[in-house]
Amino acid sequence: MESLKTFLEKELIGIDAKMYKIGAKHGIRSIFELDEKLKSGAITEEDMMDDFMELDYLESRRDDLLKAMGKVQWQI
Repeated sequence: MESLKTFLEKELIGIDAKMYKIGAKHGIRSIFELDEKLKSGAITEEDMMDDFMELDYLESRRDDLLKAMGKVQWQI
């Protein structure tokens, strides 16, 4: 169980780092803020579409990892 917990923690750290990098690039902290910048015209769709899709995936993956970590914690 401990090795699974360690794996999940490392995955989460990697995802957080990727999310931070995208956030720093666009000056945002979430996909919602990126969407707001697009709606306000602060950035164009061309400038952010790849990052938007990547951030959406990373946030979903992060949520899945946090759920899995919660289940592992409960079983320990």
